[in-house]
Amino acid sequence: MSMETLFSNETHPRPRSWRFWLLVASPFLLLGMCTVAVKNAVRSVPQAQSEAKTFHDRFEAGRYGEIYAAASPTFQSSIQESQFEHFLEGIHTKMGACKPPTKPASYFTNANQSITTIRLKYRIECSNGALDETITFRVGDGLPKLQLYQASSPFLRK
Repeated sequence: MSMETLFSNETHPRPRSWRFWLLVASPFLLLGMCTVAVKNAVRSVPQAQSEAKTFHDRFEAGRYGEIYAAASPTFQSSIQESQFEHFLEGIHTKMGACKPPTKPASYFTNANQSITTIRLKYRIECSNGALDETITFRVGDGLPKLQLYQASSPFLRK
C-alpha cells in the first residue's frame, strides 16, 4: 500500500492524481470566480445610482405607486403597497421638498455569481432639514430592483 504525496522523490514518478491537479487549479478557479463577482459589482453601481435617481424623481413627484411597482418581489412581499405609500407620503410631508442628491455619501456592494446587492447611502437636503437615506438594490436579472428603503431624520419623529 503506497501513500500518495504531492512531491515525490521517486525516479519514475507516477501520473499525478486528480487531487493534485485540483489543488494546483484551485487558486486559479477562485481568482476567476472573484473576478466575475467584482466585475458584476462594479458594473452594477452606476445602474443602481441611476435607479436611485429615478426613485428620487418619483418620490418628489409623489408617484409612490411607481416606486412600489418597480421594487423587487421580496420588497413587495414585505409590505403592502398602501402601507409603503403612506410611509413615503409621511416622509415627504414632514421633510418638505428635497433636492435630488448628486451622488451617494457611501456605497457597499456584495456580489456572487448570480446576485449583486448594492447599498447606497444619501444625505439629502430638504426644506425642513437633512434626511439620511439608505437604499438597497438587488441586481439579479441585470436590472437593479429596490430591496430595502430606510430614512431617518430628527424631523421624522415629530
